[in-house]
Amino acid sequence: MRNKFIDNSWIFGLICLLSQNTMAGGTLTFPGGAQSADDNINGKLTFECGAQLINNPSTVLFYQTVTNPKGCAELTCQSANCTANSTTAIPTLYIIGTPASWNFQSTPNNSGTQMAYENSNNAAGNITVAANGTTTLSTVSGSADYNTVTLNSGSTLNFTANALGPNGTQFRFSSLVVGNNATINLQPGDYWVKAITFSGSSTITVQGASGTARIISPSGNILIPQGTHNWNVNGTACQFLWYQYDNSLMDFTGSTANIVGLIYGDGQTLSNTTVKGSVTGGDVISFKAGTQITYDPTGPQCMFPPNPNAFQVVAPTTMSSCQNATVTVTAQTSGSINPSYTGTVTLDTGTGKGSWISTTGHGTFAGNNPNGQATYQFVAGDSGVATFQLSYPAPGPGGISFDIDVYQTNNANISGTSGNVTATQGTFSVVAGSTEVAGTSFPVTITAGCGTGANYTGSKTIQFYTTYQDPVSGTVNATINGTTVANSGTATPTTQTVVFTNKVATVTMNYQDAGKLSLTATDTAGGEVSGTSNSIYIKPDHFDITGAGIPGTSSANGAVFTQSGTLIKAGDPFAATITPRSSTGAITPNYGLESTRESVKLASQTVALPTGSGACSGSPCNGSLNNGAIAIVTTPILAAGQFSGTFSYDEVGSINAVATIASGNYMGAAGDVPNKPVVLMGRFIPDHFDVVASSPAASFNPAISSGATPFTYLEQPFLYSVKPQFTATARAKAGTTTQNYSGSLWKLTLLPSSQTYAVATGQPTLNSALAVATTPTCVSTGYGFGTCTFSDGGGFKFMKKTGYPLTFIAPFQAAIQLQVTVVDTDTVAYTNNPFLFGTINPGSGIAFVSNGNTFYQGRLFVQNAQGSELSTLNVPVIAQYYNGTGFVTNVNDNTTNINSANNITLTTKALGNSASFSTTATLPSPSAFVNGMSNIILSQPTPSGATGLANVQVNLGSAKANMPWLQHNWPYAGPMDGVYDDDPMGTGTFGISKGTKPYIFQQEKY
Repeated sequence: MRNKFIDNSWIFGLICLLSQNTMAGGTLTFPGGAQSADDNINGKLTFECGAQLINNPSTVLFYQTVTNPKGCAELTCQSANCTANSTTAIPTLYIIGTPASWNFQSTPNNSGTQMAYENSNNAAGNITVAANGTTTLSTVSGSADYNTVTLNSGSTLNFTANALGPNGTQFRFSSLVVGNNATINLQPGDYWVKAITFSGSSTITVQGASGTARIISPSGNILIPQGTHNWNVNGTACQFLWYQYDNSLMDFTGSTANIVGLIYGDGQTLSNTTVKGSVTGGDVISFKAGTQITYDPTGPQCMFPPNPNAFQVVAPTTMSSCQNATVTVTAQTSGSINPSYTGTVTLDTGTGKGSWISTTGHGTFAGNNPNGQATYQFVAGDSGVATFQLSYPAPGPGGISFDIDVYQTNNANISGTSGNVTATQGTFSVVAGSTEVAGTSFPVTITAGCGTGANYTGSKTIQFYTTYQDPVSGTVNATINGTTVANSGTATPTTQTVVFTNKVATVTMNYQDAGKLSLTATDTAGGEVSGTSNSIYIKPDHFDITGAGIPGTSSANGAVFTQSGTLIKAGDPFAATITPRSSTGAITPNYGLESTRESVKLASQTVALPTGSGACSGSPCNGSLNNGAIAIVTTPILAAGQFSGTFSYDEVGSINAVATIASGNYMGAAGDVPNKPVVLMGRFIPDHFDVVASSPAASFNPAISSGATPFTYLEQPFLYSVKPQFTATARAKAGTTTQNYSGSLWKLTLLPSSQTYAVATGQPTLNSALAVATTPTCVSTGYGFGTCTFSDGGGFKFMKKTGYPLTFIAPFQAAIQLQVTVVDTDTVAYTNNPFLFGTINPGSGIAFVSNGNTFYQGRLFVQNAQGSELSTLNVPVIAQYYNGTGFVTNVNDNTTNINSANNITLTTKALGNSASFSTTATLPSPSAFVNGMSNIILSQPTPSGATGLANVQVNLGSAKANMPWLQHNWPYAGPMDGVYDDDPMGTGTFGISKGTKPYIFQQEKY
């Protein structure tokens, strides 16, 4: 059993020492940092303390056994100790594609047979690089073969790139001797070395940012002596591969090696080696103390990309015996190009006829003979793509059709085909416009080319058919000169007579569908002449738009707006159907079925409404159609060629909308539709209103504010100081302002019934009849904003409580709320209807100026008075309010005013010995009450000295003093009916004493 030992090792990238693995499956050969490729899965791995596998994808390794040390601080696979997978073998790695003409290269072939190196009599000879010197090797007489190349101490060996090998640069050596501290700078490519020795420290680099340098050697035992060996340490794991076979031994005894790359060995033994990295061997490997193997999967992934699983073969559908056809072959993996493919392919017409020429490939081409077959070996420089020319002999009348097959020479299961190619005697050049419009006729020029002779003129019988290119199928046939033609080469072609003049004819083509297609014209008389046009991109002429609210209303003059019709809220989804049509109005059913599917975009072009004074204008008012593009995911939602989308418009009014190709460029080549009919859409209305109270806030004036405490009597009218007003903002569903809600689209008109007044619980009834009978004033302020203002209509009144027995109302602080239901004539509403001014919580209703929200139940009281018949008499008049227990003087009333003696009624009566008695009433000046008190002045009676009384009544009704709120339900006015409509009355008495004895007044004259 062979033993492998690695001590204090590290490799950045992947160093794999494997037995017989396959280059085609290189990524499978290097699944981890360390594995065995022994055919019988006999590999055995032993770790010592201090040895560890880093970043490995699994703790299970491809070995028969894995032995871990005991009592060590670290785990051999980082997260756990490594274990063995004893059932799965690692694929073999072959170096393939080496030409048999090489003089002394040998490699394991697919059967595993080992071939020896040969000595070369044509080699360049021996090369010696002097100590500390530099030598650059290049080709000699077209060869890069050398016998012995010796690098002395400190020397440097460079290489000039060439293109001799399948991997690019190629050099071959019988022997390579590397002295102490020597440096080798490799170009990407292959370096075949029969024997290699090292005598001290060494450095190997790979020049350039890409490509792989491969050292391939059956060198027997390679002894890596003491020293430091840095191989590709500044490169990537993809750039370096050491491929060792023929049971050779690599021994790094006593050395330190730093390697970035992949190392593959056949039957390797590594003893006492200090390497950091990933190591794999055939049988037994021992990782001693200090060994660290860091796995980098990018190395094998880059160096060994997956094999192709197909070839794409692109060829023309027609060719002629007088003109070569261009055929492009692309290696593909899972539908994508495989730029690293370097395999050999076979090209085959399948007819035993045809000659091939390589035109762009950098690899080896063989088969320039007329049997229809050729082989080509791809190289890295091809990037997976090669182009060839095919010439085909004259096929005779009717031509011949065949497929071009391409397959991997060593595996016919990896293949591809061109599809049908028709070879003809001669050619037509068929030229149409590259972009056309569905339904609009366009010219196609047919020019007789090679194989038709110099006098191809006159009437010719021509067969026509079209080929769907994208979409690859369809239901609409094109016409040529008004005659329907077949829509594929497999259908029966349509034959018609075409007149050629000097080898040129022009026909008229019309296609009522969309897509990309070509036209083939064939003359089958004599030797067949045929030609296929360029690709013709045909786009719809225009789109129709239908749906709810589209258009608003139609008239004889076209689409116009009216107030009726479908109303759609701004931001609400609405459906529209968009139909692509030809210039004649036919549906184009293939639109939207392209390989890269086209879709439709609906956009607002201009705003049709609002109009008039105050209407929004300019770009802020145009709005936008959200979800403007209909994404086509599967087949059209409705019938073929019809698309249904859900849209929303974020403004109000009516818009002129157009539908266009969403990409703006049909199939990346044909541009947008040429015609864009404008369609009226709408009317759109706001989704809702936002409402806020305007500033300054609404407030009431107390009726009486002349005292220390402003107040109002029950049933005394009070008015607004600041009228309630709110600002309404028209909004779309998303909350944006609909700036078009102005001008003719301002629809916020509130009815009187929209307003309601409420008061706090337990407070008297508020008479708001005048206010709620008044229509609020709503005006647009432009750009989606407006105000509504509310009037008091002439005043509010808190009502007394009527009924008997009498119930008086104690003073209270009014809490009045205005509730407004905000709805416009389109039923657009405030979200939180009703909008509220104030609350009905005591102290937080609509404010009163100077906090004058105190209300009293009041009355005017006329107090009885007595006096001398020889002078005037003051009759006290008192403004009173109910304080909760009784009526008291209202000392805060400095406003009540009887105003005129005409508002006073006197009823007189003579008393005593007086035969007659009269007096008159006047008011003091000023006549306003002071601290709730005033007087009525009765004049000295007439005739002089007459005695009597006068009943003094203050008329508070609306026709007189107009202070009905101070009327009361007085007992002297008749039955107590609980209605507060009685005027106050008192008595003034002249000359009558209070007792039974005469009383001499102080002012009496004797």
